[in-house]
Amino acid sequence: MLAPAVVGLAASMLLTFSPLPYAGFALISAVPAVVVGLRMIARHRAESAVPAAVA
Repeated sequence: MLAPAVVGLAASMLLTFSPLPYAGFALISAVPAVVVGLRMIARHRAESAVPAAVA
């Protein structure tokens, strides 16, 4: 999960500034946050679908 962010950061440090590649690096670096967010939403929906056990 950390690899895309590290690769994007390293690539941005190696290249001179140009808007298009930096936008690509930002998109690649955002992938882990999006994946984690989608997993959290899916988990919340799954937990909400199961009725609470009566104790």
